[in-house]
Amino acid sequence: MKSLKQKYVIKAEASKVWSALVEPTEIKNWGAGPAKMKDAEGFKFSLWGGDIWGTNTKVVNKKLLEQDWYAAPGISLQK
Repeated sequence: MKSLKQKYVIKAEASKVWSALVEPTEIKNWGAGPAKMKDAEGFKFSLWGGDIWGTNTKVVNKKLLEQDWYAAPGISLQK
């Protein structure tokens, strides 16, 4: 299995970025909804109506969101 790590610097308040990553309504607003998401370790999330899914493997509130992602056949997670 390939491992892909991404790191981004976003010029915005940490609380707004965090909300965009973990709040289903915000996720839907930026185009990855409908979504099931919580900021809890072990939570099994889904994005894009279930085409992408995974597990939050490590969560540090408003600082770190580490996840394992999986995709439906035909959907690439590669850049």
